Amino acid sequence: MKKVVTRLIFAISFMFTSMVNANVILSLDPTTQASHQGDTVSVTLMIDGLGDFNPLSLSFFDINIEFDTSALSFAGYNLFNDLGDVGFFEALDFSFGNLGGGLVNISEQSLFSNFDLWNFQPGSFALAELFFVVDAPVISTLSIDRAELVDVNGDTINIIEANSASVTAVPTPATSVLMCIALLTMFVRKKYNPLGINKP
Repeated sequence: MKKVVTRLIFAISFMFTSMVNANVILSLDPTTQASHQGDTVSVTLMIDGLGDFNPLSLSFFDINIEFDTSALSFAGYNLFNDLGDVGFFEALDFSFGNLGGGLVNISEQSLFSNFDLWNFQPGSFALAELFFVVDAPVISTLSIDRAELVDVNGDTINIIEANSASVTAVPTPATSVLMCIALLTMFVRKKYNPLGINKP
């Protein structure tokens, strides 16, 4: 009996040590995308490297996403259900949304127990989807500015990597057509009036 208890204590301590020292990756998906000015684009915040239906599980996150306000406008967000469904009070949405100054805050707290999360949560999943309106025809970057991840025991989860994403705004088809018409008009006028003399 004493040996069983000793082994159990060792297994639990090893499990918790592994959880504390675990490293995960945060990413924004897709890393690159093209859109037209005025369109709404979405970027998904992903996490990878959790326990995959075993400890380690994510219980809380608080993440800031930085974006270029001269090129994009924040249009909203959507939380996914791998910490629990907010609509069914399985998790709490603590997100502030647009913080101003080109920062968006996304935060969620699971209300599931340790064992519920361990049995329910995969090793890789989407935390949230963020929506932006493309305001200017330029290449803009989104990046993870700050992130806090906490496991079911209240311990901080280490982040070993966090990527950035870019949105390239291309001219709309209508704009391209107008530009072609303008260039054609200039060419025709120059061809039939090579000296640029204004006729009465």
